[in-house]
Amino acid sequence: MSDQNDKLKNLKTSSMDRRLSIAKASLLAGTRWATANASSFFSSDEEKEKKRKKAMTEQANYLVSEIGKLKGSIVKIGQMMALYGEHFLPEEITQALNTLNNQTVALAWPAIKEHLQEQLGDKLHELTIDHEPIGTASLAQVHRATRKSDGLELVLKIQYPGVAEAIDSDMSLFKNMLKLTRMVPQTREFDQWFEEVREMMHREVSYDIESATTRRFAERLKHDPRYVVPHIIDDYCTDKIL
Repeated sequence: MSDQNDKLKNLKTSSMDRRLSIAKASLLAGTRWATANASSFFSSDEEKEKKRKKAMTEQANYLVSEIGKLKGSIVKIGQMMALYGEHFLPEEITQALNTLNNQTVALAWPAIKEHLQEQLGDKLHELTIDHEPIGTASLAQVHRATRKSDGLELVLKIQYPGVAEAIDSDMSLFKNMLKLTRMVPQTREFDQWFEEVREMMHREVSYDIESATTRRFAERLKHDPRYVVPHIIDDYCTDKIL
């Protein structure tokens, strides 16, 4: 688990901040990419291909490192594109995007506590919650908790504040980034696939859908001892907490 000093104090969810960060990174990567292509103009085909792959790998890694700094939904978008984008994205880009799986950093307890207070209100006082998360991801982190009245042990899946609201703007940022760098062909098929990723992202942050799906599986598997399905406790559920 990350040291407390490595945790984020908050997420950069401001649309303007994120837009500026991505625009600067995209323009720089695009300029480098164009320069690399121009420098290989008189090279042999084999040498051009080597230089192209090297330049794309370098710029893809740079862009992914900048995406990783923003955290939140744009990181999850990158992860999903790495998973499903092998037919639409160059190999160098999907390989770079795969590194986002190792860049999840927990949100520090003070920010999580404030978020929990906003979501649960007085019900928060019914729980004793471990400050250290037992799991972190790009959209949420998980904390152990105990209900004071009866000692019931539970876990809280806590969606990071602002990530759901940032999905559409982050999707636009990601698409504009790919356009500005000119490293990915813009086709109708790519646009359709991109919209599918957008829909998947919105489902990812819908805890109503996740809760209903969990209940459905619990009902179907209740007589099968091979499976244990988590029990949803409505008292501590909101659209951001599960």
